[in-house]
Amino acid sequence: MHQNFSDLLRNEEGADVVFQVGDVTFPAHRCVLAARSTIFKAQLFGPAGDGANTIHIDDMEAKVFKALLAFIYTDSFPEIMDEGAGDQEKNGEEMEDEVERDQGEDNENSEAKRVLLQSLLVVAEKYDLQRLKLICGDKLCSYMDASTVTDFLLLAEEHRCSIFL
Repeated sequence: MHQNFSDLLRNEEGADVVFQVGDVTFPAHRCVLAARSTIFKAQLFGPAGDGANTIHIDDMEAKVFKALLAFIYTDSFPEIMDEGAGDQEKNGEEMEDEVERDQGEDNENSEAKRVLLQSLLVVAEKYDLQRLKLICGDKLCSYMDASTVTDFLLLAEEHRCSIFL
């Protein structure tokens, strides 16, 4: 069933609402969103909902919203960052150069993943997706060290994440 919903999102078939996040649009299905999130249900079908066909989202990046939709449709943690650069053949000298570059890039990629996970956790809280929030919290624990513990404690308090406390 997860694959069927993933296909529905990817193919945009039957989409009846569009989310505008920055300059990126995301067609979606009101019923799927409402079934998974009480916040989307209220926004799309409740008295506060205005029945608009296009909803503007200004408080998150497009890649975070894309990950949110992927989770809503599949109930699986979305791949929010590419894990590898491909399977290209390299000679020994190219490999040494790449290892040196990768050490710096690994730190940048690690920081970027941490920031995306934090953003996704905040969005999971906003849209009342407790399972996604728990998954993000669990994954974020691997990024906790002496230099980030204060940030995590603030995040935990602000977004009620007991996993960090």
